[in-house]
Amino acid sequence: MQTNGVGNGGLRPRQNASAVRSVAPSVEEHARRFLSALALILMPAAVVVGMLVLPRWLAPSDPLHTFTFQAGIWVFCTTAIVFWLNRRGHYRWAAPLFVLELLMAPVWASFDSPEMLVFMFVGVLVASALLPLRAAIAAGALALAAHSLVLLHPARGLVDIAFPLSVNSIQIALVLVVRSAHGRLERARLAALAESERWFATTLNSIGDAVLTTDTRGQVSFMNPIAAELTGWSPSDARGRLVEDVYRIQSEVTGASAESPVHKVLRDGKVVALTNHTVLLSRSGERHPIADSGAPIQGNAGLEGVVLVFRDLSRQLALEERLERAARLESLGRLAGGVAHDFNNLLTVIGGGLDLSLEQLPKADPLRNDLEDVLEATDRAVALTRQLLAFSRRQVLQPRVVELNLVIYGLERLLRRMLGERITLSIELSAEPDRVLADVRGGFVSRASAQANYGVVLGADGMSVDAPATERLRATRPQAKLFHRHGYHEVLA
Repeated sequence: MQTNGVGNGGLRPRQNASAVRSVAPSVEEHARRFLSALALILMPAAVVVGMLVLPRWLAPSDPLHTFTFQAGIWVFCTTAIVFWLNRRGHYRWAAPLFVLELLMAPVWASFDSPEMLVFMFVGVLVASALLPLRAAIAAGALALAAHSLVLLHPARGLVDIAFPLSVNSIQIALVLVVRSAHGRLERARLAALAESERWFATTLNSIGDAVLTTDTRGQVSFMNPIAAELTGWSPSDARGRLVEDVYRIQSEVTGASAESPVHKVLRDGKVVALTNHTVLLSRSGERHPIADSGAPIQGNAGLEGVVLVFRDLSRQLALEERLERAARLESLGRLAGGVAHDFNNLLTVIGGGLDLSLEQLPKADPLRNDLEDVLEATDRAVALTRQLLAFSRRQVLQPRVVELNLVIYGLERLLRRMLGERITLSIELSAEPDRVLADVRGGFVSRASAQANYGVVLGADGMSVDAPATERLRATRPQAKLFHRHGYHEVLA
C-alpha cells in the first residue's frame, strides 16, 4: 500500500522504496480518475438538463436566451477543458477550475429562478472530495457569499435568496463537519501507518541478514544496510536497477554466472534457495560466499514482487575449517596415544629386564653403572610416553613441588656419558634450595623456574661458543660467574 501526504494546494504522493507501494496507485491518482469520471458524466448532463430541459421549462417561449441555457453551455465547455487538463496531468489546475465552474453555474442560472442556487451545494461537495480541507472551506464560504450576486437582478430581493441560503448553509456546514472529522481520522490513520512503516524499516535494518526486494520487473526497490554492505551498492544507487546488476552471483567451483533466484521466484511463484558453493561479487569485485533464499511477495492482486534474504558465510566457513583442523589434531593425538601405549609396553619389558639384570650383578661389577644409566633413560622414555598418553586422553597434569638441584644432579651422569670426552660439562647448583612445580608422572618442569637460577653453556674443541646465548644469560643473571675451561670451553653458572 502506498502512503501519501496532503500538502498545501493539493495531494502529492510520498516517495517509497517498497515494490508493493510502487505498484499501488496514489491518492492523487484516485482523485484524478474520480475527476475524469465526474467530467464525463457532467458533460452529457449539462447538454440534457442545462441546455434542453430546464430552459424549456423556465422559458418555453424563448429557451435559447435564458440564463439557464447559458449556464449549461458554460458547464459543458468548462467541463471539456477540465477533462483535457486532467488527462494532460495538470490535476492541480483542473480540480479548482471544476469546483469554480460548479459554483458559478447555479449563480448564473438563478437569474431565471432563485431556487437554482440550491445546486451550489454540489460544487461544495465536489470541492470537499477533490481539494484539501482548507480549500473546501474556502469553496463553502465563496458559495455562501455568491448568493448576494442574485441581488444584482432588479427583480430579485432578500426574500428570493433566503430559502436557498438557509438550505445551502445547513448542507455546506454538514459537509465541512463530516470532511473535518474524516480528515482527523485520516491523519490518525496516516500517523499510525507512518509509525508502522518506521517500525517495519527499523526491523528490516536491524536484521543480521541482508534483505533485498524487487518489483515484478526484477528492479531493486529496497535494500537494508547489510545488503548494501555486501553488494557494495548504496540503496539510492541500487533502487530501480535490474537485480542482475546489483546482486551478481557465480559458482564458486566453475566461476560461471548463476541464475538469479529472483527470476526463479517470478517464474515459478514459490520459495527457492541457492545451491551450495555460490559467491556474491560486490560492486568493487570482492567475493563473498553466501547462502540465500527468495520468496514471492503476495498481495491482494497476486504476485507483487520478490524478497531476497541472504547472508555472508565467510565466518561460518572459517569456523568449520577450524573445527575440521581440530578434528584432525584430535585424530592425530589418538594415533600418538596408541603408539605411545604400545611403546610404553615395550619400555615396561625393557625396564623389567634391566631390573632383573641389576639384581643379578654384584655391586662392584663395572657394568652395573652402565645398566643403571640405561634404566634411568628408560624411565625418562616412560615419562615421555605418559605425557603423550595424558595428551591423547585429555588428562589434566598434576604438578607438585620438587627440588630442582636433585633433578639436575640426577641428570649429570647421564649427560656426561652422552656428550663424550671432547665436550666438557660443568654444572653449578644453586646454593639455596630451589623448588619448582613438576608433574612426576609426565616429567613436566616449569621452564621459567628452571631458567631462573641455572644456565649451562657448552663448548667443544675446534667450535666457537654461542655468543648470543652467553650474552642472554649474562643479561638475565648479572651476578653469575663466567668460567673458562680448556680453552674454548665456557660454562656460565
